[in-house]
Amino acid sequence: MFKNKPTYGSKFPDLELLDTEEERRKYEEEVKELSKQEQKRFSYLSPTQHNDFSQRQMFWDSPLERVGRSFIIFGQLVAIVLAYFIGQKAILVSLSNYLDPNIKVFADIYVKDLLSYGFLFLSLLFSLLYFIPMTMVRTAGAIYGWGIAYIMLAILYFLFVEILCAILLILGSIKGNPAEPINIWLLVFIVLVLIITSIWIVGACFLIVKSDDVKRRINLEV
Repeated sequence: MFKNKPTYGSKFPDLELLDTEEERRKYEEEVKELSKQEQKRFSYLSPTQHNDFSQRQMFWDSPLERVGRSFIIFGQLVAIVLAYFIGQKAILVSLSNYLDPNIKVFADIYVKDLLSYGFLFLSLLFSLLYFIPMTMVRTAGAIYGWGIAYIMLAILYFLFVEILCAILLILGSIKGNPAEPINIWLLVFIVLVLIITSIWIVGACFLIVKSDDVKRRINLEV
């Protein structure tokens, strides 16, 4: 048993870079003294120092991390579906009382198409801020920063949609169509936006807690 057994944070040289077979044998024997879990960790470098995907992947295989990512992605999918119904049931109905929905804008696109699908298109662009980092970011520091950013984005999304629903509610009450009341729909949308925002914040908190735990372990081991 070696007294100075290598640890996860030690600067263990690459065997291929050693000059003599004797040096390689010495380090190979030391690695054999490690447990399987230590060997697995020892074969990778700190994710805070290297950007290789295979090295970062091992630090993000936990139930808490998967739950956090699932919450955020699920919330974004619901937000996209909600954006479609907001366009169809609220924006189109409210603004069609002020604009002629059958006016052609260009080609085969009419005002009603812009009113119906414009908000959906903006929501799809907004969703890229959630989907891209969730599939690419792996380092503890980066995911910690994105977790904080997700909370801020969730709050901004909540404020934006709530203000939009309030404006549509006012416009609908001033000049509304009794055959197509939107008050009930807007109340449903407001509640759903609150639920989506809560899901995002909970998922982001899971990621922040997990990434902070990983960072603490790395600081202790390196």
